[in-house]
Amino acid sequence: MAKFTLNYTAEDIANIRKWFEAHSDEIPATLELPATSFKDLPAAIEGLLSIAQKHYANPVFAGQVKWLFVIKEALENPQV
Repeated sequence: MAKFTLNYTAEDIANIRKWFEAHSDEIPATLELPATSFKDLPAAIEGLLSIAQKHYANPVFAGQVKWLFVIKEALENPQV
């Protein structure tokens, strides 16, 4: 599972943004996870990236930033 931290760096955000940009054609419209479901995954990613870009250093937003890493992990390792 994606590691949770209160201290994301600008480099973390740049790397996750690059990953989503490189895999943009592979992003499904929806994603079901045990904890939640994303009915418009591309819009959710865009919103989360916006939050991450602006607030990555603020621990209050660490949960929202972590969702990017959870989504990435789910897309890399889909459950069959």
